[in-house]
Amino acid sequence: MTQQDQHDRDRADRDRDRAARDRAAADLVAKANKESRVLAWLRPQVHSSANQEPYRMIGVICVGAGLAVVPAMSLLGHRRLSVLWLAALVLVLALVRLQRPDGTWIAARSRPFDVVFGILLAAALAALSFYANLPRAL
Repeated sequence: MTQQDQHDRDRADRDRDRAARDRAAADLVAKANKESRVLAWLRPQVHSSANQEPYRMIGVICVGAGLAVVPAMSLLGHRRLSVLWLAALVLVLALVRLQRPDGTWIAARSRPFDVVFGILLAAALAALSFYANLPRAL
């Protein structure tokens, strides 16, 4: 076997390997496209920004008003109720985040982190709300 024959065989092997890699990549892309079509109903619907603007404004106002109620209730002497209100607000926001409103103001971080953290925070606030009515030490 000559050196030229060996070189030609190496080149043919490289070409076969490259073709196999190209076929594998094409198969992966085809599979991803098929899964994408199958799971398309799970993706959020993308609406134009003009349609989302009133809902963004309403959402921010509602959350701001809900948060403003917490210190107001506390100042009126309903400390435990204000902590429970805050827990309910955090839980509602976690459940809203579970609905995956991508493209809105609440979609800043990853959804699983927000949902799990929100539920745990709401549970902790509800569990610790009994301490809100303790007399002041100082």
